[in-house]
Amino acid sequence: MSSQATPKGGAAPSAGKAPMDPAMAAARLQRIYLNHEVTKELWYGVVSAFIFVLTVVRIADLLITWYRKSKVADSLRAANEKVEAEAPAQGSQGRTSLRRIPQAIVAAFRIVAFRTTIPIGTQSVMALADVGVVVAYFVAVLTWEFTRTTFQGQDLNLRYWCDRAAHVGGAQINLIVALAGKNNIISFLTGISHEKLNVIHRAAARAIVILFWVHAMGRYANGLATFGGLETTWMKAGVMALVALSLSAIVSLRPIRNAAFEFFLISHIITIILFIAGGMVHRPEVKDYFWPGFLVWGLDRGLRFGRVFFFNMRWWRKDDKLTSGHVELIADNTIRLTVRRPMTWKAGQHAYIVMPSVSTFPFEAHPFTIASISAPVDGSASSGENDLVFLIRGMSGFTKRLRDHADSKGQGSVACLVDGPYGYPPDLTTFTHSVLVAGGSGITYTLPLLLDAVRNAKAGKSAVRRILFIWAIRNPTDLKWISAALVSAIAAAPEHLVIEPRIYVTRANGAFPSLTYSEDDLSISSGDEDEKKKGAETLLSVLRAEAGRPDIQKLLLSEIEAAHGGRVSVDVAGPGALAKSVRAALRSEACGPSAVLKGGATVSLHVETFGNTGA
Repeated sequence: MSSQATPKGGAAPSAGKAPMDPAMAAARLQRIYLNHEVTKELWYGVVSAFIFVLTVVRIADLLITWYRKSKVADSLRAANEKVEAEAPAQGSQGRTSLRRIPQAIVAAFRIVAFRTTIPIGTQSVMALADVGVVVAYFVAVLTWEFTRTTFQGQDLNLRYWCDRAAHVGGAQINLIVALAGKNNIISFLTGISHEKLNVIHRAAARAIVILFWVHAMGRYANGLATFGGLETTWMKAGVMALVALSLSAIVSLRPIRNAAFEFFLISHIITIILFIAGGMVHRPEVKDYFWPGFLVWGLDRGLRFGRVFFFNMRWWRKDDKLTSGHVELIADNTIRLTVRRPMTWKAGQHAYIVMPSVSTFPFEAHPFTIASISAPVDGSASSGENDLVFLIRGMSGFTKRLRDHADSKGQGSVACLVDGPYGYPPDLTTFTHSVLVAGGSGITYTLPLLLDAVRNAKAGKSAVRRILFIWAIRNPTDLKWISAALVSAIAAAPEHLVIEPRIYVTRANGAFPSLTYSEDDLSISSGDEDEKKKGAETLLSVLRAEAGRPDIQKLLLSEIEAAHGGRVSVDVAGPGALAKSVRAALRSEACGPSAVLKGGATVSLHVETFGNTGA
């Protein structure tokens, strides 16, 4: 009794089928060989090469930052002794220096790649760098998909590109799963946080949807009967995988994600599991495309579970499991959640919050920026357990339920688990000037950067000499969110660090807002009434609240000019309109390569936006 072997990647032969013509058999083997070679070329020649380049850039940036940090003490000494050389005339009045050509090239690249955006739909934008990466990825995928598909003089032979579509698509699965994980090697190597990598995650996912539909339509055009029809288990599994993948792509569209995030999250996980399982059953001989996806996903979940267990469950203390947090309603729709944990984090990082009593699903996790730092701003030592403070707007879904919970229960304890920290925020210690711009709840990102800058300045670890702190809010009462922390930071700042807070109230009806305060807003331990009154006056004068919206371009350009050729970091968090204004201001001539060549300041921009990026 003889049997007919099935080459790896080929279709199962039909029973009783006549032997294949030698020429056709050779063409089939060539097609199978090319399918596997193409996937390796795409992985190693494009994807891996791109990650390698980003890793090299990351290492170079770390080395440059390390070198600059080693010079911080010299910079502070020069500033304190007031012997720092005067910079040349700014902007167009300075003399061109060829030594600044590298900085000028970087300035030009930043303007084109990160400060120029294109609209995606009606409410989203993408930086040109993101657009370039996505377009290059699609071009690479389609190039490797449709080239070398000539057979017997016929270009774009159906059997060639039909089979290859499944191989090229399958080879991207592990990349997509890795990009979706909170703990992934790509973020570690490149320093790009997982939420920013989501742009590539979504692009790659949509690419494989297209590729698998190309594969399915090609099979249909060839005739399904050739492959045993839809009655076979392996074909049914293929249909199930394609349907699951298509449903996942539909529910991941931004309008659906925004309208029903919890539904998207659960359905996304379920459909992807079905897709991978169906793919493995459909073509067991190419299971290497699929099973590593389960491994990568399981590794990410295992690391997250381990982190949650370690930071929230102290198994050696029965009565202290650290599974609760303190919640209070500090404004009509703003909740402050304080969670004390034995963990540290960097200013600007975020964490995931799990609240079984509030969430729709018990282990539902939601990300929020940590609005505090993991050490006292005055430079004193930490106790080992630190307060993670979250300022959360009660909008819809989970945050609305949390707001309702705080409103009905009042301030008190709530069951809470913390998973984090995550993110790669900028290191401000090597800049001479810092501009922190926030709108509304974006303050949760810029406030810890300010606190951390003050702490580093007191410790002599930061070159920052001036900080412009801009916050646009709707109502004067929003000042209560951070007033105590802000005044404490200003009070703790050393002499060589100047902090200028600029608070703008956009709904003051043209009138200067009436600011109120309470004793809780002041960092004053004395019980003397005169001291508290003096502290209150200091609070109101330091905050410098103004009615109206900030003139972003005027504020930024003034600060850049005042930097006298130094290094300026601009960090913005808030609505898309605010980020758009900042990007527009930093595309101006004062930040361009010509100004840098003539001694102008070099400007770095870091944007943390919500609700306006991606698609």
